Amino acid sequence: DCFIHGLVRDEFGRKMSKSLGNGIDPIDVVKEYGVDSLRYALATTVTPGLDMSFGMDKIRSASTFLNKIWNASRYILINLGDDFEPVEDVSKLKLSAADQYLYKNFNSTIEAVKKNMDKYELGQASKYLYNFIYDIFCSNYIEIEKIDLKKDEERVKVVKNVLYDVLKRLLIALFPFTPFIAEDIYLHLPKHKKSIYEEEYPSKLKKRLTKDKIGASIVEMIKHVRQIKVNASLEPNYK
Repeated sequence: DCFIHGLVRDEFGRKMSKSLGNGIDPIDVVKEYGVDSLRYALATTVTPGLDMSFGMDKIRSASTFLNKIWNASRYILINLGDDFEPVEDVSKLKLSAADQYLYKNFNSTIEAVKKNMDKYELGQASKYLYNFIYDIFCSNYIEIEKIDLKKDEERVKVVKNVLYDVLKRLLIALFPFTPFIAEDIYLHLPKHKKSIYEEEYPSKLKKRLTKDKIGASIVEMIKHVRQIKVNASLEPNYK
């Protein structure tokens, strides 16, 4: 299929032209921010049937987002360790309320992404992925599970498998938008194939999730505590 997008305008809505000098040289952008940042910024800005306003702020924002993914992936890979062996089916593990909260949100996210990709609503599809990765996965789940990674061996095994499984699914979902960084991180995962191209597009976790609302409540409580600390000018690690 061939998808024809609207006109790419500058951030003020003006047509890019040599006379105005408001064009963006993609080669310069790639040299400074990488090809994935440019690709992601363009793909997530487009809306079928409409022109798009495009500027360096969107490229810098995309670069910051990809850096977030890179750092989260490094953290996960370090904590998995060299001897990590992923289980074949995560759904058979004893998932906590936090784990179920994560998968409940992942299930709804991946369904929304698929639905919008099928309609060529690339910008909308990417927003669902962005919100899940930034808010649910990185800001909430990973921060909560830093504590669980210090608990008993059984719980640590579950957390590592959940982190591995969700990261792998996210990389595959991100691949159409950011193929280079997704492939690079994927090839560092345990039990990876020759290329991310050989993987199937991720689907929902087939497991009845009964504790996801408890997990959501825990996350909300943590957010309130964080806000209290901010309002009281307390350090993040203040007890």
